[in-house]
Amino acid sequence: MITKNWKLWAGAALTAVLLAGVQPGVSSAAQVEETAVKLTQPAFWVAPVLPAAGEQNNTEKAVERSVHAVPDQGLVYIYTRQAVSAGKDAAGYLDILQAYNDQTGELKWQYELHKEGKPYAASTQMMYTKAGEIYIYAQYTDGTARIHAVSSQGKELWTQEVASGSKVSLVSSSKLLVYKESEPSWDGSVSTTFTQYSDTGKYINQSMLNGTVISAGNGRVVMNTDRKVKVDKQWQDTDHPGINILDDSLTLLDSYAFPTTTKISGAGNPVIVLDDDTLLIRAASDTQGSILIGFDEDGEKKWERRVPESALIEPAGAGSYAVYADGKIELYNVFNKMVERTFTSVPSDAVSMEQTEDGKLRLVLGSNVYVLDPQTLKTGKLYKLDYQNSPYDTTDKAVFSIVNNQLAKGLVR
Repeated sequence: MITKNWKLWAGAALTAVLLAGVQPGVSSAAQVEETAVKLTQPAFWVAPVLPAAGEQNNTEKAVERSVHAVPDQGLVYIYTRQAVSAGKDAAGYLDILQAYNDQTGELKWQYELHKEGKPYAASTQMMYTKAGEIYIYAQYTDGTARIHAVSSQGKELWTQEVASGSKVSLVSSSKLLVYKESEPSWDGSVSTTFTQYSDTGKYINQSMLNGTVISAGNGRVVMNTDRKVKVDKQWQDTDHPGINILDDSLTLLDSYAFPTTTKISGAGNPVIVLDDDTLLIRAASDTQGSILIGFDEDGEKKWERRVPESALIEPAGAGSYAVYADGKIELYNVFNKMVERTFTSVPSDAVSMEQTEDGKLRLVLGSNVYVLDPQTLKTGKLYKLDYQNSPYDTTDKAVFSIVNNQLAKGLVR
């Protein structure tokens, strides 16, 4: 009991310090005049031509494209989605996944989701792993849905039919979670059915839990356990939910009830999981404004910290995370702000931040790409993107982008 009281007191004290803005020992990264270098074209790269509209399969111009580099496998994946016409009506989409050698541009293999005589896909979700395996969740025009697992050599490893309308998450490196929520009952209560599969397609188990999924991934599942409310004859989630935090086996770690003055917010996914299993949830408080709430590896709430409403937040390794907003990037751990850095001539758009596969921070400001040290925020590399409005992906050594229906490569010096 004494230990528990001490934990509660320490957590409250830490929250008060963080919200008060006390940041002892903050250092600033030295500011120097930096010039972005242009990418250079590799000598042995042959830019491959990507799928275009074709009469044979009645496909139209690509309606969606994405680039995903896998440096550990020496591959670049290109996903292309094309509408398929059947007279005047669309018959669905033809989805093509291609793998190219990241040194030469040679096409290694091609995988088509559509099988002859089978329905076309209506929607797809791509999930990539660092080892090069790809999981494709497809909902088809005949109302069925399947998961397809493809190896880095282009072979279909397994396929599994799942309930139509489900959602799928690669909740850990070795487990897929398929889940579907029920229709609300008369009182707004909802349940979610979960089915777990291993990365080899083996069925693990199925379970049903009360509530709906807010986020699933990186070893954590966050559920809204409150009943839905009806607004203008439409069922909606409550603004101030109670949540359950579970691990990737759906074991309950802890619960938390948001106060009536606070609601979950943030563009996209409001939940961020750090490498030490710390859970961050973005929220809006009537009294504090935009805040970040921290939960430890056991799912217990530990602290709150103010963050700008427009902030980008990204894991930075070793239990830390970076916050970027309005030309300033700050590095935090659970206790305080460690480093900060300010940029000049910041664009109002084309801003993004992500953690690279080798643990660095990649900050895109307009056409300039900064590769930052995750401990000091100092610039390791700075280069210019010529085609930032085109689909692209970057590695520590190269940028792969789609330009004029070709896959282009630029070397990062």
